Amino acid sequence: MKLGKLEVKELVDDSSINESYKILRTNLLYTSNLKVVSLTSTIANEGKTTTAYYLAKSYVELGKKFY
Repeated sequence: MKLGKLEVKELVDDSSINESYKILRTNLLYTSNLKVVSLTSTIANEGKTTTAYYLAKSYVELGKKFY
């Protein structure tokens, strides 16, 4: 998958994971007119990068821009 000039490799090829992030994306889209989503945690290795990746991927699949 290519996003702009950055080539991104799939982290995990698991349709159930992808579907979960699509549900999260849909919930964010219909909850309100969000301009920014921030992912935080108090400790390392809780999945912030993974969540950001899959959430961005799900937006791009809809043709949305994700910065």
